[in-house]
Amino acid sequence: VRDPKSGSFSRYFYLLERLAMVKSFVLMIDLECQDLIESLFEVLFDVTSKEHGVRVEGFLLEILVGIIEDLDAVPQPLLDVVLEKVVQPAKAEKPAAYALARRVLQRCSNELNAPLHHFLQSCLPNSTLERVESDVRDEWPHLVVEVASAA
Repeated sequence: VRDPKSGSFSRYFYLLERLAMVKSFVLMIDLECQDLIESLFEVLFDVTSKEHGVRVEGFLLEILVGIIEDLDAVPQPLLDVVLEKVVQPAKAEKPAAYALARRVLQRCSNELNAPLHHFLQSCLPNSTLERVESDVRDEWPHLVVEVASAA
């Protein structure tokens, strides 16, 4: 899916379309396969490209949003996968992933509100909340700006 000019793009596009429409990823949620869900998020953000058309971007977004909407609670490692895409260096190196992550934040604002609020509050210097471990913890000032502007 990464290269729209590839000879096998049409097959990958078909698979992406089926994943988005059939929502077969729900099985990963039902089977509690957190590692697979995180890997799927990483792969989908990794393959997104400025060269993709609106349909590919739409299918990628539908899969990511569908998973978040179907989760009972968004675990911090999964939230980190999204948040990593809206801060440097990923923001500059992968603008298509940045744009996709912002769209996920916009579309899933209700589902992500509580975990984002808890995470960002735990990052504050004088917070009384238990520290939330995260790969993007040190980027919290930038995350506040990105999350606020995405809303």
